[in-house]
Amino acid sequence: MSVLFFSRALHLDPKLVDFYVFRAEAFIQLCDFSSALQNLRRAYSYDPGNNKYLNRLAFVLYLQGQCLYELCDFQEALCVFLQASDLQPQNASFSYRCMACLLALKRYHDCLALITREVKQGRASADVYILRARLYNFFQKAKLCYQDLRSALLLDPLHAQAKGLLQKMVDQAKQSLQDASTLAVQGKVHRALKCINCAIENNPLDPNFFFFRYWGTKGLDLLQTCFVVSGGSLNLPRLQSLSL
Repeated sequence: MSVLFFSRALHLDPKLVDFYVFRAEAFIQLCDFSSALQNLRRAYSYDPGNNKYLNRLAFVLYLQGQCLYELCDFQEALCVFLQASDLQPQNASFSYRCMACLLALKRYHDCLALITREVKQGRASADVYILRARLYNFFQKAKLCYQDLRSALLLDPLHAQAKGLLQKMVDQAKQSLQDASTLAVQGKVHRALKCINCAIENNPLDPNFFFFRYWGTKGLDLLQTCFVVSGGSLNLPRLQSLSL
């Protein structure tokens, strides 16, 4: 009934701007977000400087986008959140919802680009750094992943997800070291060095990896002579006793 009442009033006087807003609120109660947006846009067109109309318009776009997201219509939800972000580019929450849609659509490169834009604009939180770190790890860019994890831990030293991903990188580094050790004793020097470089990128704080890489560059003969491989780890005292 309220929608009908406001419609009749606007039919008599289309310049009753507040009535467009009232009718929009009535449509929101009916979960008719498209009609609500039409009315809010009409009100905003009459008074472009009214921030209350702009804020309400952005909020309804958020509601519509969230409903579409929960219905798994990620592409349409992305379009709606992008509209909201264009209206209020300073509102980071719209960008975060766009990231969620891009991840759901498996558009990982686009999501990475959006996150990087947020970081450059100085709006990065620990969660944003961790999300980008996960994407870097997915793309096997361990060095960049590690850098973002360090940034996240600087912002929030107790962040559980950051610590969990950091431990995952340590485990990846250990596996790369084990692979490098196996390849080294098989005489596959170049592949061993590739693995140890991967280990260093995943965990640059472990000196074992740098010892391995140094001796690996000396060639196959020195590599097989100088390294003592035991259980996938290096015997550092043995290495340190060798003269250069």
